[in-house]
Amino acid sequence: MDKHQDFLEEEVEEQNQPLVRLLHDVYKPGQQDVRSLARMRERLFSGDSQTRNALQKTLSVRQNQNNLSNQQKHTERTGFMNSPISTRKTSRSQQWRRSLAILAAVLIVALVIGSLVITLNLIHRPSVSTQPTPALIPSAAASSVARTPTSVARTPTSVPLPHTPTQVQSIHMVNSATGWITCVDGSILRTTDGGLNWLDVTPPALLALQPHHMAAGSLFPDGSTAWIVVTGVMNATSAYNLQPFVFHTSDAGRSWQEGTLPKNESDVTTGPDYKIASISSQEAWVLDTHSAGMAGGPTGGERYGIIGLYHTTNSGKTWIQALNAPRGGQYNYVPAISFANQQTGIVTGGSITSQPSGGVVYLTQDSGTSWKSIPMQSPDPAHWTLTALLSPQFSTPNDGAFTAAFHATATEGVTGVPAGQGFSVFSTHDGGQTWTSSPIVNVGVVGGATDTRFFNARQGYTLAFIGQVGQLALYTTSDGGQHWNSTALKLPDQTPTYRAGLPDFTSLTTGWTLLAYQSGTQVYPTSLYTTVDGGQTWTRIHAHFPSFITPQPAS
Repeated sequence: MDKHQDFLEEEVEEQNQPLVRLLHDVYKPGQQDVRSLARMRERLFSGDSQTRNALQKTLSVRQNQNNLSNQQKHTERTGFMNSPISTRKTSRSQQWRRSLAILAAVLIVALVIGSLVITLNLIHRPSVSTQPTPALIPSAAASSVARTPTSVARTPTSVPLPHTPTQVQSIHMVNSATGWITCVDGSILRTTDGGLNWLDVTPPALLALQPHHMAAGSLFPDGSTAWIVVTGVMNATSAYNLQPFVFHTSDAGRSWQEGTLPKNESDVTTGPDYKIASISSQEAWVLDTHSAGMAGGPTGGERYGIIGLYHTTNSGKTWIQALNAPRGGQYNYVPAISFANQQTGIVTGGSITSQPSGGVVYLTQDSGTSWKSIPMQSPDPAHWTLTALLSPQFSTPNDGAFTAAFHATATEGVTGVPAGQGFSVFSTHDGGQTWTSSPIVNVGVVGGATDTRFFNARQGYTLAFIGQVGQLALYTTSDGGQHWNSTALKLPDQTPTYRAGLPDFTSLTTGWTLLAYQSGTQVYPTSLYTTVDGGQTWTRIHAHFPSFITPQPAS
């Protein structure tokens, strides 16, 4: 390209060529703006007015040409924008612009909100103090909080209170895997592997009563639910100052609800006895009995009376006394209680002084508001005298049963000992309104039956002491108690003081028994045995008990 093509005709004359070349070398095309170049040209041609006029004319012409060119370009651009293709592109461009605008707005709002959050956090952040924090000192008000019923959660991370040594008292298996053990001091153990391992699930609040407390009643409706009554000796110097505490769990001992009952003024040497009936995990009844001292009667021995009946509907947090419930009495055996449902329940009273050859059952059908007395008589009064009504049990809302104990009317020679001991089962099929007795079973001269446990309306068992003291027999029935089959239990050790409670069966053939004894230097290690053939043979379970159980099992 000719480097002079952009100059006017006057500017390319020969006499001006040296200056043009010099300007061309100093100022490259496009490096200076038009205004600077115009000033330089004015200085170069300042002596020649004709040349200056020509330069101004040329600049004017060039400006007009630029304007014309710009107008042409604008016309072309406008025409393109008005075409269909341009319209579509413009629409798309507008959509993109709107999308970008929305996105930008969202980002701006997010930035603003984030800034506000950071600012608020900085404002509310506590200042760091270099001064040491003073230690918290418990106040007298905080340390004198009144004792109120509460649910105490037992967590694995909590530091448990120490256990004082205690012995196992009784076992209750719910099925072949799950069961419970109560200890003399009220501690509770639980197993889920058939008795191989026993976990301590004792209520933490119970441990605070140590060392003066003892188990006074328990009930285990299933593998997760337990009700226990523990009496604490509030004043160790007094024999008549027992405060009963009720503990309840419905989650296998992970947490416990604690409540209290009125004090029992029973003789501390024999201890009060509490019988429990559970309707649900929230509702239960507790029958409070006490020793009424020694008294004469058909069999002599101790008498028992009813102190009160208490009801809870909030899992044992509070208990309300049933005002019209049975009270008092002189019973041969500890009274007991059972409820079929919320409305229907019974209390058994055994024989009483005013009715030496019979007993009484108290029936409620309105949730304990009122009670009706139903007399119980011996089915064979000429030969057998009714002496005790044992713990009742409902298997359905209509079907219930309890064991009755008898002694023979005839006596053995001059000793006056009854010629035999017997038992029968009284059963109901109308919710306790009427009762019928099965034939009396003679268990021998020395002996007597224990509580009956029914698995359903037809199958059940009872344990009876037979022959020499301490020997047990298992009686089973499959027709509701009309007929019984007996098997002498071949326990590992027949010494009665070695046995912790009675054997417990979950079927007519499967059962467990606890052995434990310690007195001075005479020690019999805590042992657990099981049978699957109705007590004919027993197999030892090498159970693992907590370290506070004494005596510990043999290795």
